[in-house]
Amino acid sequence: MNRPLNRSILHMSLLMTFIVISLLQGACVKDRDLSEPEITWKQPAVQSRYAVTDTVDVDVTVTDENQLVSIRMSIVNELLVAVTPSVQVTPETNTYHMVTTMPLDNIHLASGTYFVLIVASDGTHEKRAFREIIVDELPLERDAILALMFSGTSPMIFKYDGLSVDTVVSPAMSDYSGSAINSWDRQVYLSGSVNGPVQAWDIDSRTLAWSKPGHLNLPWDTYEGVFSNQRTCYVMMTDGSVRGYDRQGISTYGVSFPTAFRTVMMAAHEDDLVMIQKGNGALRKLVMIQKEGTTGYQEVALDMEVKQIFSRDPDHLMVFGNENGQGMMKEYTISQNGFWEPHTLDAGPLYDAVQLNANTYLISGNSGLRKYTYNPNSLTDLIPGIMPQCMAVDISSGEVACASGKVLNIYDGNTGTLVDQAVFPDSVKQLHMLYNK
Repeated sequence: MNRPLNRSILHMSLLMTFIVISLLQGACVKDRDLSEPEITWKQPAVQSRYAVTDTVDVDVTVTDENQLVSIRMSIVNELLVAVTPSVQVTPETNTYHMVTTMPLDNIHLASGTYFVLIVASDGTHEKRAFREIIVDELPLERDAILALMFSGTSPMIFKYDGLSVDTVVSPAMSDYSGSAINSWDRQVYLSGSVNGPVQAWDIDSRTLAWSKPGHLNLPWDTYEGVFSNQRTCYVMMTDGSVRGYDRQGISTYGVSFPTAFRTVMMAAHEDDLVMIQKGNGALRKLVMIQKEGTTGYQEVALDMEVKQIFSRDPDHLMVFGNENGQGMMKEYTISQNGFWEPHTLDAGPLYDAVQLNANTYLISGNSGLRKYTYNPNSLTDLIPGIMPQCMAVDISSGEVACASGKVLNIYDGNTGTLVDQAVFPDSVKQLHMLYNK
């Protein structure tokens, strides 16, 4: 008689247990975070356009069903690499209205597509949202012209900014072999010869950034000159090696060649370094080496003392110099590893040459400042009667700085019109253009 009643009580107990478990499970599901944060944009508008040095105004609202843990914002490039410092907040609420500004103060940003990136997290889920913007790079402009001269045997660097002539550096170096400039890092490099060191000077603060001692192991561990390219200072050594240093003086590159030849001049072409090497007597050669490589992949004998090397196109270099006191201009074809002479120069030595563009070159010699065009192949007068000992071209304006003795004249490279003039304390031996980036 009691068994059916006991069964009913048991069924009731199981039913109540099931209902309690179901209610508890429902409560757990209700508390569980099932959704990611939501991001609503107000600013910037899609594909808003900005120039470097502008400020990007950002206005977003982030919400979540639970408490937000963090919100991080930055501007990234198309590879999602940050180009500005990130801004991060800890909201500790489920709704956060973020209004801030992001300055585009990286003067080296290239023109292109960038994104404002918002990353919001509630501790469980992370949401990323992008807003596309367009950035126009900072136009390249000349900041100043740097001029090298000497006080006795010690080099000095002066700067002309269009208003006045000021001293940049006047190091106590006992000898000299070369100089170079790095506009990106605002550094100028000087190399000694036998006893003098290699030094990097900060142009703006006029302080020594780093130095490498000279007179390490005569006659080999001494310097032949310096060359700057893509933020690396290349130091040419008498032992045949070339060493590269970054803005802090940390070694980043090294290559060695047979001691019978030493690199005395360098240039850059595409992804290669071009090295002019000198051996015993009149032996000279041009060596091509990949920037990331450690051995030359191509070389050819030279019959002239090289003054300047310029890239004309991916397969050709224009080489200017002197052979037995006579100015020479030759084109080097990389694919054929050979030279030819596109045009003979006037009688007498070549003092210097600059490249206005791939087709146009200015040449200083006894006949004055002359203009050479590759196509049509012609050599004509630009400014008769002047014979600059050194020149430098401003690639941002096409103006050409020409130094004769203490006088610096700046000309329009196409018309030869005098644009500006400055006078330095002593005879100028080399010129460098300092740009804003």
